[in-house]
Amino acid sequence: MTGILLIVFFALMAISVPVAHTMLDGTAIALWAEGKPLALIAQRLYAPSQAFPMLAVPFFILAGGLMMHGKFGEYLVNIARLIVGRFKGGLGQVSILGSVMFGGVSGSAVADASAMGNALIPVQVCDGYPPTFAAVINAAWSPIAVLIPPSIPLILYGLVANMSIIKLFVAGVLPGLMLAGGLMAMTWFVAWRRGLPSAPLPGGFRAFRSQIVFA
Repeated sequence: MTGILLIVFFALMAISVPVAHTMLDGTAIALWAEGKPLALIAQRLYAPSQAFPMLAVPFFILAGGLMMHGKFGEYLVNIARLIVGRFKGGLGQVSILGSVMFGGVSGSAVADASAMGNALIPVQVCDGYPPTFAAVINAAWSPIAVLIPPSIPLILYGLVANMSIIKLFVAGVLPGLMLAGGLMAMTWFVAWRRGLPSAPLPGGFRAFRSQIVFA
């Protein structure tokens, strides 16, 4: 069955059939060739939706969307500016640190990149960042959400491999922080080479505190 599946898969890929249809069609042909019922495909596709941890996936994405479309997303960016905005390439540093915090809520690299990128890339370009550099920063730090808990790929891997999701979350913290630290160091170096400005929060902590109090 494996040989038939691989042959059909690569044959369909060679004629530019979409990947999703290639996987589905290859599986169907392999099952048919082995004389097994095609109803197994529907059963296998439906079974993961009955797993309780899968409920976390849409709710994490919803939580991330609500964050960035409300005041909390603004507070998140301001906290990042308080911590790292004073360094060279401050807005780039804010993007990375914000991704660490935002990825810890959404769990999705795509949601992370779209939400934080839409919010920060236009500001970075207006502040003198080359559009390519701003886009590269956004593309480079978004995978941090794959490592920082709660990570949707780690949830899916834990379900498929029958591993402890909590242990996978704990194991992803240190690599995620190390990746963020390396990206921040590289961003600082490039910003220093190109003379990009810092981006401290105007008014500092007092302004941020008053903003929260009167929100």
